[in-house]
Amino acid sequence: MLCAPLAVRTGDGQCDYKHDWLSSACEWVMRVANDGTWDLYLTGYGWHIDGYDDSSNLNANSWGGGAGKHWTDANGNQDILFTFAFLDSHKNIQPIGGYAR
Repeated sequence: MLCAPLAVRTGDGQCDYKHDWLSSACEWVMRVANDGTWDLYLTGYGWHIDGYDDSSNLNANSWGGGAGKHWTDANGNQDILFTFAFLDSHKNIQPIGGYAR
């Protein structure tokens, strides 16, 4: 969600901001979006920590999935854009999206 304003701002392919750090972040995100390789994500088992009085009601099958893109630089570092949804401990749908470096 944080990446959405960056993508909107760069409609012409430019990351022109007053602050260098914001321009740099925009360039990283746009590089992944434009040049990255597609990924498919699948979720499955959800482990629960101890401390629940009755853990029998908790869902351990956190099925779901999503998609993303990754880009790897010359040093092997990866930038990743992703979005997916899965079932949480109470079988509610939990969407998530973001950027990782």
